[in-house]
Amino acid sequence: MFLLTARAMGLPVALVNARLSDRSFPRYRVFAPFLRPLTAGFRAVGAQTAPYRDRLTQLGADARHIRITGNLKLDAPIASAAVPADLARVLEPFTAGKRLVVLASTHEGEERSLLERLPALLGRYGDAVVLLAPRHRERFDDVWALLEKTGVPAARRSAGPPPSATRLLLLDTHGELGGAFRFATAAFMGGTLVPVGGHNVVEPAAAGVPVVFGPHMENFRAEEALLREAGAAARVENADAAVDALRAWLADPDEAKRCGQAGADAVAGARGALEATLALLADTHFLE
Repeated sequence: MFLLTARAMGLPVALVNARLSDRSFPRYRVFAPFLRPLTAGFRAVGAQTAPYRDRLTQLGADARHIRITGNLKLDAPIASAAVPADLARVLEPFTAGKRLVVLASTHEGEERSLLERLPALLGRYGDAVVLLAPRHRERFDDVWALLEKTGVPAARRSAGPPPSATRLLLLDTHGELGGAFRFATAAFMGGTLVPVGGHNVVEPAAAGVPVVFGPHMENFRAEEALLREAGAAARVENADAAVDALRAWLADPDEAKRCGQAGADAVAGARGALEATLALLADTHFLE
């Protein structure tokens, strides 16, 4: 409706930071004949990658008006750049002299399978601790019940600084996950062992943390490729392999640090999408 209204009013329209995921593209392609009159009307299109550019042209966007500008998310301020004081008061003693694994943005089905395998991991590495951050806050109580069943000393972040014996900490607060990555040795990104499509792996990578994720990264293919090419991420097929990958980085913290730094460097080197997008809009006289 927006595009139809803009076209009827003679208003120029630009599409920036454009992508078409593996999941959504086949659905859009079915309706390509109906979409072409709309997509052909974009005065400027900034695509994140060459594959996304090609998909847009198949839907009718004019190739002459498309430029690869990169991913604006890489230019956004990174939440992991700063650690809230309240979070620091909890995580600094929890992680002092320890190796922290962050299980980030997990979904139903992932926590259970990972937690079943963590006691053996924690038993092998006595200085390892785990921070579990479910994606949806309405699931905090359900996930806490799973933690209690592991038999591993656990605590909730909302209860304040955890007891010294705590090995599993549930991050049941809002907006603190980004800061938590600064304390991590390695991380697992949820929404990837179940068919969700993944979550933002740039955040832990920018904090210098190597990342493990499952096969369902449909919404973050470009970010996946960036980190895997840098040697900063491991793609696995199941929970067993995920825990094995985390174990490898716990066993060799120096290698984990090297991989994490490679990821941070890759993210820093891939920035510039904002400048490229503004140049696209200027070159097409969109803002005039």
